[in-house]
Order: sequence, then structure tokens, then C-alpha cells
Amino acid sequence: MRMCQGNKLACMLAVLVLLTLEGCGSLQRLVDSDISHLACKFELIVPLEAGVERVSGTIRLKKDHYIQVSFRAPMVRSELVYLEYKQEDLLVIDRTNKQFAQSTYPVLNKKGISILSFTDLQEKIIQAATSNRKQVYLFASEFGWPFLEKATVELYQFDDQEFSFRRASLSKKYKQVSMDILLSYLGV
Repeated sequence: MRMCQGNKLACMLAVLVLLTLEGCGSLQRLVDSDISHLACKFELIVPLEAGVERVSGTIRLKKDHYIQVSFRAPMVRSELVYLEYKQEDLLVIDRTNKQFAQSTYPVLNKKGISILSFTDLQEKIIQAATSNRKQVYLFASEFGWPFLEKATVELYQFDDQEFSFRRASLSKKYKQVSMDILLSYLGV
């Protein structure tokens, strides 16, 4: 009888130790540097005179193929803007105004978009994921968005599990416009 109580106590202590270690940040599962897939959440933090505006979303990266960035509306969580960076070009979809624009690299325009290559952005995201930090802050300009001036992008909840690729879907309701026109509709 005493032996069973001792085993129960040892099991309970082992469970407590494992739970304690699980919560320890230094033992968190690290993202491997030679990843093929990477997903994370982000929050765009834009300072305003009256405080800050926050826009959240997700990033999905398939190394050397594409980076998908989805900006989500607060509360309802529907997609507002979708960006798909591929090796050869950038596709931006404005879900609210049913418009899209496509541009080859380097993407440089008067509105303040500055993306030199797919590889540059991919490396920044992978470096953030492999930094062993739960949250990484980058300037919006490092994402090619200098028009957001002092805004920062917080990347968190990194995951390197494989996922299936979701192609951007565009119905016939969507109209192709220039990048400048699309950005002006987005308030840039």
C-alpha cells in the first residue's frame, strides 16, 4: 500500500516537473534554420497621434517559393488585404474594394513600397523565426513598407510544420489596377 502511494507521489512530481519545464521559455521548441515551411502570426503596430493602431494577420512561407501575408480585420477576422510574394513578382489583393495589382521585382513606387527581391524578405522572416525569441520586432520598412514610417511588425507563434499551399482566389468581380491606384484605395 505504501509502495503505491510512493509511486503516485513520484508520478505526480514527475508531471509537475514536466509542466514546469514546458512553461520555461528557454526550453521552447526552436525553429530549425534549414526549414522548408514557416508560419507565424504578426501584428502591425502603427503609432498615431491619438495612440496606436494595430492590425493583425498571418504569414506563411514556403522556402524559395512564396510568402503569403494576410491582413485580418479586427473582431470579424475576415481577410482585408492579401499579399503573395513569389520569386518573380508580388501580387496584392484588396478584398474590400475587389481589386488586385501585380508587380515584378524590384517593387519601387511613389507610394512608399520598396521591395528589392523575394530573397531579401524571405531571409528577414527566417532570421526572425530562428532567433530563438518568442516575439521579434522589425520595422515595417524592413518588410518593404517604408510608407508606414515608424510602424513596427511583431512576429510571434512561429511554426515550421508543413502546410498545404492555398492559391489566391480571384473571382470575376476583381479588377486589375496599377499598384499606385490599389495603394491609394488602401489609404496609402
